[in-house]
Amino acid sequence: MIGARRIFELGSGYGYSTAFFARAVKENGGGEVHHVVWDEDLSKKARGHLASLGLDGIVTYHVGEAIATLQETPGPFDLIFDDINKKGILQPVFFELDRIEISSEGQAVLAKNAETMKQYPTWIVSVEGHCDERGTAEYNLALGERRALSVRQYLVSLGIAAERLRTVSYGKEFPFDPGHSETAWAHNRRANFVVTAK
Repeated sequence: MIGARRIFELGSGYGYSTAFFARAVKENGGGEVHHVVWDEDLSKKARGHLASLGLDGIVTYHVGEAIATLQETPGPFDLIFDDINKKGILQPVFFELDRIEISSEGQAVLAKNAETMKQYPTWIVSVEGHCDERGTAEYNLALGERRALSVRQYLVSLGIAAERLRTVSYGKEFPFDPGHSETAWAHNRRANFVVTAK
């Protein structure tokens, strides 16, 4: 991702992975992200999500025939992002309030993720630490980082090379569930996985 200036995201979704790429491009000096979706309603949801994060201006939206859009848009691209992440091949891990310990359920998920990564040894994966909306931004950024590092350490203990795992904390900035209930907060206390290179 370092130095990336033009990213083409192919697939349908609500804009969460688009936000990851848009933020990375913004932090690396600017560029553009092309978000291709088949569904107009999904495109509207993605636009709203990115606008709330101040990232909307980085993204160009295409709705309709995604493959045709890809073929007709002049290159070159730094990255063409397919639907690996949208298929949920690498599953998230969830945390209790203010905790970084990995539960037995989380350990089982990470064991499956490790096996998948061993099947695809060229994948580079970003482990994102997320928190619920309670607490200060500073506290949640630190907590998200500790969660991401905890997951990274566990995957390394399962035989995944450390250099294949990047960590980033988004604190409470990227909620997966926009609600304000215990259920929503539980969804948002997570470590998420994004394949950033194949």
